Amino acid sequence: MASAAALGSHLSGGRINLAQVREAARSDLRDCLANCPQNKWLILDEEVLSLLNLVVEFSFIKELGVTKLLRLPCQVFDDAVKTADHVVFLIKPLKRIVYGALEAMRTIQKVSSRTKFSVFFVPYKTHEASSILRAQNIYFTGEYHLEMIPLDSDLISLQIPESFKDVNVDHDTGSLHRAAKSLMVLQGLFGIIPHVFGKGEAARLVLDMILRKRKEVFGHNQPEIVPQITTLILIDRSVDLLTPLSTQLTYEGLIDEIYGIKNASIKLPRDRFNDDILPKVPPGQPPPLDFSLTLTSAEEMYAELRDLHINAVGAKLSEKTKRISAAYEERHDVRTVSQIKQFVTKLPYMQTAKQSLSRHTTLTELVREITDRREFIDGVFAEQILREDDNSEKTNPYIDAAIGKREPIEKILRLVCLHSVANNGLKPKLLEQYKKDIVQVYGYEYLLSMNSLEAVGLLKVQEGGRAFSAIKQNLRLCNQEVDEKNPTDISYCYSGYAPLSVRLVEHVVKHNSWSGIEELLKYLPGPTFEDVQFIPKGLMKKRSPTTEKHQVVVVYFLGGCTYAEISALRFLSQKEDSNTDYVIVTTNFITGHLMIQSLVSETHGYQPCGLLIDQYSTGPALQRYFKPPESKMNVQQKHF
Repeated sequence: MASAAALGSHLSGGRINLAQVREAARSDLRDCLANCPQNKWLILDEEVLSLLNLVVEFSFIKELGVTKLLRLPCQVFDDAVKTADHVVFLIKPLKRIVYGALEAMRTIQKVSSRTKFSVFFVPYKTHEASSILRAQNIYFTGEYHLEMIPLDSDLISLQIPESFKDVNVDHDTGSLHRAAKSLMVLQGLFGIIPHVFGKGEAARLVLDMILRKRKEVFGHNQPEIVPQITTLILIDRSVDLLTPLSTQLTYEGLIDEIYGIKNASIKLPRDRFNDDILPKVPPGQPPPLDFSLTLTSAEEMYAELRDLHINAVGAKLSEKTKRISAAYEERHDVRTVSQIKQFVTKLPYMQTAKQSLSRHTTLTELVREITDRREFIDGVFAEQILREDDNSEKTNPYIDAAIGKREPIEKILRLVCLHSVANNGLKPKLLEQYKKDIVQVYGYEYLLSMNSLEAVGLLKVQEGGRAFSAIKQNLRLCNQEVDEKNPTDISYCYSGYAPLSVRLVEHVVKHNSWSGIEELLKYLPGPTFEDVQFIPKGLMKKRSPTTEKHQVVVVYFLGGCTYAEISALRFLSQKEDSNTDYVIVTTNFITGHLMIQSLVSETHGYQPCGLLIDQYSTGPALQRYFKPPESKMNVQQKHF
C-alpha cells in the first residue's frame, strides 16, 4: 500500500479540497471495522485492494486493529490464523469472488474453529451475493460504500465498469443512482450547487434523482455550508459518441489506449526499465515479468506530461534532462559549508526527478513504438477523414482494406461506428454493405453485435440529412490549423478534432446558458435543460469575493469519459483569460475499444483482442492500404 506521506498529498491542490472525499471514504472504513474485535485479519479481492490503495495506507489499516492483510484467492493458512479473533472480508458482490471467500473461510476453519467471520460488500451487496452466504449460514454482512475515488485534485471516478452498456443496453439505472448519490455527498461537503445544466436522457434522470433525494435527505434543514461550486454540468455519454470512438493523442490518453489505466496504474514490462526505478523483489523470489506504475499528479513529472500531445512530450523530456543535468553540475561550484549543505538538501529531490525522468523516457519510447508504426498512423488519418468528410453513401477504402485483412473486429466496428456517428447515420444501402462485409469475413454471430450497436445509436440509418455537419461547423469540431506542440485550442488533443462534449461545456461556461445553440442541440439525443437550486440568501452573501470572481464548475460524465477530454478541460482552465476551474467527475473511463468490446462481449465465439499493445505486438507490419490525399493532410499529419 501507499505510504502515509505520499497518499492523498496531490488531492488538496485544487479550488475545492478533494482530500475531504478521501477522508469520507476512510471514515466509512473505520465505521465498518469498528464493531469487529481489535485483533483481526482483513482479506480483500484484487479489485477492492486496488481501489483501497487509493484512499488508505497500511498504517491506517493497522490503527483499525488489522494485524494481517491478505488478498483473494488465499487457500493456505498457517497456525498464525489462530491468533486472529476475527477475519473480515471486503469484496465485490460477484459470484466467483463470493465463492472464493467461502473457500477461504472453510480453509481457515480447518485450522481455527473459533475464528469469526464478517463480510462487507463493496460498494453494495446484491441479492444473489447475500443468498450465497446465507446458504452457508453466514449472516454477518454489511456494505462499505467505497464509491467516489478521488484520483487527483480535479478528478473523481466512481469506477463503474461498462456503465454506458448498463444504462443503454441493459436498461440498468444503478450507475445513475450512484451518480446521484455521489452528487449528494459532494453537496454535503461543498454546499448546494446553485446552477445545473445538462444534456441527455441520463442527465435528466440524475437531476430528477438529486432533487428528490435533496427533499428526502435534507427536508427543510438544508446544509449550512457556503457553496464552493458554482455550476454543475451533466453530460450523457450518448450525446457525444464521436469522441470516445476517436483515438486519443495526448500522453495520458495514449497510455490508456495502449496499456489500459486501471485505478490510476498500469502494468509495464520490467525488462525495459532500469533496475533502480523498479520495485524491489523479495529475496529468493523470481522477478515478475511486469510491474505496476502509479500515474497521478503526486509525481511532478507526470503532472507536466500527461496533458501534452504525444508529439510535444519529447521536447519536454529533453528540457527536463537539461535542467536536471545542470542541477547536478552545480556540485562543481560548491565551495563553502553553507553551499554544501544547500546542495545536499536538494539532492533527494534531484534523485527523485532523475528516476522520474528515466521512467517516463522509457514509457514514452514504449508508446512511440506503437504510434510510429505505419498502420497506427494510417488508422489516425482514416479517423480524421471519417470525421471531416460528409460521406454517408460510399464505403471508406481504409475500412474495406481492414476488413479484407481481417483486422480485429473491435477495430472494424469502431471505424464503422465512427463513420456512422460522424454523418448522423449512413444511407441504408451503405449500412447493409458494411453488415454484409463483416458477416462474410467474421461470421453471422456479429449480426447480433451490430444490433447492440444500433440499439445505443452507434450505428443507424441516416435521418434528418446532414444535420451533424452543422454541428461540426458551428461548434468548430474540426480544426485544420491546430498546433500540437504549442496549442491554442482544445482540438490538439485529437490532432484536429475538438471533443463535442467539451465544446458544449465551453459554451455553457462562457454564456452561462445554452442560448445561441438551441437549434443545434435538437440534433443531439436527449433533452436539454438548465435548473436553479434554491440557496438561502444568507449563505450566498457569505461567499468570499474570490469565489465570486472565480468559478468552480463540476463536469459530470454519465457513461464514461476519456482522458483526452479531461486534458481538454484542463487546457481551458489554464488559458490566460480563464476564471474557471473544472472538477471532472465520471462514472468510469472509456476508450472506443472498451466501448465496442463491452457491447460485443456476449457474442458467441467472441475472443477479445486486448489493448492496442496486444494488437500491434505480434506479426509483421501490415501493408499500407490507405493513403489520404495531399489536400486532406494538414500540419499535424505531416509530422505525426
